[in-house]
Amino acid sequence: MCAGLKRALLAGAVVLGLASNLAGEEVTLKLEAAPGELGQARAAGMLLLQASGHEVQLLDARAATLRRYAENGKERGTAITLRGEGGTKPTGSLSFATSGDRILLRSPTQLTLTDDDGGFLAQEHLLFAGDLVAKKGSSWLVSLASGPRGGLFAGHDRFGSPAPQLVEFHGKLKTGRVGLPVGEDETISENQAVARSLHLAWAKDRLYAAELARYRIYELGSDLELRATYRDPELEREENDAEVEGLVASLESEGRKRMDRQSSDATRGAAPAAKPTAVAFSYKPVIRDIAWVESSGKLIVLLQRGTVTSRPVLDLLDPASGEIERFILSFPSGQAGTQPLTQLAVGKRFLWLRAHPGEQPTWRIERSALQGGQRLTLPEVEILVGADQGELGTVAEGD
Repeated sequence: MCAGLKRALLAGAVVLGLASNLAGEEVTLKLEAAPGELGQARAAGMLLLQASGHEVQLLDARAATLRRYAENGKERGTAITLRGEGGTKPTGSLSFATSGDRILLRSPTQLTLTDDDGGFLAQEHLLFAGDLVAKKGSSWLVSLASGPRGGLFAGHDRFGSPAPQLVEFHGKLKTGRVGLPVGEDETISENQAVARSLHLAWAKDRLYAAELARYRIYELGSDLELRATYRDPELEREENDAEVEGLVASLESEGRKRMDRQSSDATRGAAPAAKPTAVAFSYKPVIRDIAWVESSGKLIVLLQRGTVTSRPVLDLLDPASGEIERFILSFPSGQAGTQPLTQLAVGKRFLWLRAHPGEQPTWRIERSALQGGQRLTLPEVEILVGADQGELGTVAEGD
């Protein structure tokens, strides 16, 4: 028995993939511009994308307005203006999620919960909130996007040590369980911590969490206990001097501004706090977004263009086997956007994609086209056999 496989079995993991497997030629899917009013939707700030069944939703982050569209592109009803605490508009949102008659928004410094008509329900201050997703019922899962600060990870003081990377909220944003803790004995840089921010997707009774700058995807149970890890060590870009991710740098800057204001309010008459400055993080994104497809039981992974080819890529991951169907995305002639695709949403018939900037268009692909992709097997797939059997072992190609 090879040493790597033996380590994994002793640690309580079943390893499904040990080496990359390439079969067949590249498969290309052509994007189609969204039709009708949906295709014409633009905004001065960011446009945030969600989909549910036959409905597509676009949130104008600057105006705090939500518009709904049918899959044929026709707008449904009128725009909903969302309200925060005291009737103010919760502008500056970076993502949102809907569940039943509730809408949850997250900005760099807080979460805001509204009803389906935009009426304010609750607000929770949470620095460095990352991606969020609706769980079943009235629960929400939120990732923590940044840290460490002063030797401690974001959320350390509030949620305990070691700090979590995931927080669950119930009802009107009451804190529930936490998950994916950062070990106290793990020494990583602030740059690495930001680069390991998580994209989230809920899958009926499981949560999938994908790191931003590494091809590393975690599967967790509804109790937020780790069940499996899927990764490709060849696609790790958490230390990359060639690209600075300005969005996360602005997140850090905004967070520092808020802490400075709080410090100033608490120490009136004292010397003013130091002027906040933006922090430049140096890494290259690998995974831009993920989404679960209930009908097929597979996870769609949107890869940053330039990661495996010069064009954006979709991976269709089968968690049961660790096998991937890979598709290269192409734009209609002369219609390629200037910004990389960063958002992904699954509708009843279509897969919807767009960049964050509001001047960019929305694209779609027929879900039925996601068949017969280039087949690969991830180099490392580890499934935890028993929750009480310790950490997963590591089996790398060539062990």
